[in-house]
Amino acid sequence: MRFLPLLLASAVLTGCSSMKFWESDEVDELAPAELIDLEYDKVNIDKVWSRSLGAGQKGFSSNINPTLKDGILYGADPDGLVMAINAADGAVVWKQKLKRDISGGVGVGGGLVLAASLEGGVYAMDASSGELKWRVKI
Repeated sequence: MRFLPLLLASAVLTGCSSMKFWESDEVDELAPAELIDLEYDKVNIDKVWSRSLGAGQKGFSSNINPTLKDGILYGADPDGLVMAINAADGAVVWKQKLKRDISGGVGVGGGLVLAASLEGGVYAMDASSGELKWRVKI
């Protein structure tokens, strides 16, 4: 007798799952969309120019990223080499060799190119000539 309510409850629940009125004819809105084949045009890429920008990261986890501004690509390497390169043809516009290892940059704005050293120095170069304008330790 103790198990009679449990037995009846399980029979009722099992019976409910087989009843058709629980089912719906509606489309499941959360079902994944059917996959379709995509047609696309292939793009051919032609290498216009290539240039090395120095020593690479040299194992540092530094954040030295090139910056493009007004058709000139500005970049640096950890050894202190800062360069401006014409983005259209890869010609070197100017080079500046700083006497410090570079750890961050290159930022460009206000006619200046900025790079930071491992020792906490910030170096500002003229964007058109590469001439060192100022430096400060922070």
